[in-house]
Formats: sequence, structure tokens, C-alpha cells
Amino acid sequence: MYNKLFDNFIKKTLDDDLNILYAQMHKDGKLVSEYSAMNAKVRLNIMSISKSFVSCAFGIAEKEGLISRDTKLIDIFPEYKNKNIDRNIYDITMEDLLTMRSGQKDKLFFNESPERYVVKDWIDYFFNQEFTGNKNNWLYSNFCSYMVSCCIERVSGANLLEYLRYRFFEKIGITNPDWTLCPQGHVHAANGLYLTIDELSKFGELLRNYGYFNGEEVVPAEYLKLATSKLVDNSASYDNERIYRAKGYGYQFHINPESNSFHCAGKYGQFVVVAEQKEVVISVISFEEKYGKIGNNLYKEVIEKL
Repeated sequence: MYNKLFDNFIKKTLDDDLNILYAQMHKDGKLVSEYSAMNAKVRLNIMSISKSFVSCAFGIAEKEGLISRDTKLIDIFPEYKNKNIDRNIYDITMEDLLTMRSGQKDKLFFNESPERYVVKDWIDYFFNQEFTGNKNNWLYSNFCSYMVSCCIERVSGANLLEYLRYRFFEKIGITNPDWTLCPQGHVHAANGLYLTIDELSKFGELLRNYGYFNGEEVVPAEYLKLATSKLVDNSASYDNERIYRAKGYGYQFHINPESNSFHCAGKYGQFVVVAEQKEVVISVISFEEKYGKIGNNLYKEVIEKL
């Protein structure tokens, strides 16, 4: 059954002339199906799936007592209290950033935006934006993830990559991880993490087991269960071209309508889908402009039929 569902997804995606590079399906922790467009398993940018790694980092830092969901952003960056910034920034908490409810008026720049290549200080750029104060408005923004990363860096004394190197990456078998940096040396966080399909699937297995890997609790299970549950109604952002989106949002995770099912997603067709009750993990790496069609195929050919 699982092989057939996976094969149907790959066939439909290739028939649609979509550029999928790698895909894997794991059942009960074992690889049952795999597709590769190349012989070598190359590390590629998993784009916004990186955000879910930021969430895991926060769960670890919170357990270590370095930070909490109630921690206010301005208390991590007190130097901005004496500057002319929007007063609504004073109310932003880590919870707001994790759930994409910072009250930003605009999304701000993304990975390929022109500002990405010219703005030198991204933290200062964020603090000088306009904020509405409306935390009921879910607005997907790379800067929410980036600022969480910078907060963890402030309280731990290490950038996100170094903070996670031995606490997280090494423990799940991702050695010598690669993550791009901003001009000031802070981890991009919202994107820019490079993984192979095997490494991405390891992350999926960690998520399926709610933070446990090889019997060790790498990320607090209680935190991950909450992080992968529907904490925010983001249906107002519904994109009718992508049927798998806007079903709910947790702490940097997208929620599926099916019970105990969620996914991570990245631009150009990066996916990690976890169907916990079926003990299934599906990982996909692509480079496709029409990546929403890959996600739709994955949802219709596999997730809905599980």
C-alpha cells in the first residue's frame, strides 16, 4: 500500500513535468520507498523547513532555562528601549514570534527579495519597522524566525548553528551542518539550512517520535507536541492553489486537518510530512517554481489516502 501511494505521487509529479529531485517515505522508522533524480545525495537548501529547526532550538533553550515563551523581545534587546521605535514592539513575546503573530504591518523581505542583498543589519531593520499591535493577525514572515534565532544567540552566547551543533544536529546524525549567515554573522534561521534527503528524513523521524531519537529525548517531547498542534487559525491566508496550506499553524509548523498530522514546507518544493498515527514520514527536496503543485500531489496522492 505505502509503496503504491508513494509511486503514484512520484508518477503524477513527473507526469506534470515538475522538477522533483529527491523523495523518501519511511514507515515505522524504516525506508520503504525512495526516488532520486541524481545518483549523489547532495545537500541542498531546504528553505523554510529551516523554520521548524528554529522551533526545536527554542524548545531546547526553554528547557535549559535560557528563555521562555513569555520572554519579551525588547528585554533581549534592551538597547532599543532608548531608541525611537514603534511602541507595539514592547509587547512582542517569543510566543508571538513563534506563531507568526508579531503584529508586523508588512511581511518584510524574503530570501530572494532585493533588500536581502543590500540590508546590512537585519536586527536593526526589524526594530525600525511599523507594527500594528494586532496579534490576532497571522502574517507569515521570515523575520519572526530570524528574531527567535537572534534571541537564542543573545541568551546562549552562540549563534543558532553552534548552539544546535552538539545539542541537536550531532545527536540525530547530521554532522558538519551548513547554515547560511546574514551580513552580521547571525544565522539566517528562516531558510538557508542545507541537508541531504537522508538528513531531512532523520529530522522527520525525530518529529514523528516527538523529540526522541534513538531513545534519547533530543527536543522536549511536551514542547514538540504543543509546537505541532493547531495554535493559530491561519485560514484567512488561504491559498486556493495550494490545498495543503492554511489549515492551522503551531510553533513554526504547518498543521494538517488529519489527526496527529503536520508538515514542514519550503519554497520550491521542500516538504517533511508526519502522519504520526500511521507512523509515516515523507520527505521531499525539489527545485520547482510551481512547487505548489508538488505539494498538492503529495497531499492528494498520499496524505489523504493514508
